Amino acid sequence: MMMITGSREILLSDTLRIAQKALNDQGGGRFEIVEGLWHVFCANPSLPESHDAIGKLASFFAKHLTQEG
Repeated sequence: MMMITGSREILLSDTLRIAQKALNDQGGGRFEIVEGLWHVFCANPSLPESHDAIGKLASFFAKHLTQEG
């Protein structure tokens, strides 16, 4: 599991709980907090942090998902 959230996320406490549970239950994963950003900041294409976060998610998916064929 990978989660990226902003430090000004309105649901930050819920996100932290979910991330901690996932890390405890699954024994791995990635979780990042981007300082000063808000809920769904990744949807704003004018933010450099958005491009960075989407790139990290794409790399995570490319590494952990396989195509079935």
